[in-house]
Amino acid sequence: TTVWRAMVASVLASGARVAVIDATRTLAPRDFADLVPQGPGRRDRLVFVRPPDPTTAPWCADLLVRSGAFPLVVLDGAPVLSRAVTGRLAQLAREADTALLVAGDESGATALGGTVRLRVRAAASTALVLRVEKGGASLRPVEVSCVLVTPRRLCAHPEVPDRRGVQAEQQTAARRGRRAAEARLRQQ
Repeated sequence: TTVWRAMVASVLASGARVAVIDATRTLAPRDFADLVPQGPGRRDRLVFVRPPDPTTAPWCADLLVRSGAFPLVVLDGAPVLSRAVTGRLAQLAREADTALLVAGDESGATALGGTVRLRVRAAASTALVLRVEKGGASLRPVEVSCVLVTPRRLCAHPEVPDRRGVQAEQQTAARRGRRAAEARLRQQ
């Protein structure tokens, strides 16, 4: 997410528009608000699409790429794409002169010729291995050390509260309360 977020920032800074399809509905659009240049007529430069079902995300990408309105379309959290769907999206992106970026887990969705894939894999507790692949061929991997491990979605906006772990804490507190009530009943 960090890599494609930097790409989105670069495209927006150039004055172009970007569409992000959040297939798994895990991204917070507010986290990306600081990337949009301020000024009149610039608020529509970054468009978030959150389909109700992840399987419709490739269809959304198809429509956005065919529109030709976005030089960059990001499909995040995409389900496994068939070879036919991947080929169609790649062809549409070439015809519309649009960069289509598919981000997600190991799906094999970009194993077609003419596509570039960046694989990030943990090598040790403090290192990552970055591998760039073109089609099926792999280029020389690069190992990055001294990596800080962070959750997949980390809100950078100061006004948005960090809600990670809140539900688990509430469930633990409820269990403790039930145990204490049961202990009081046993004592009586």
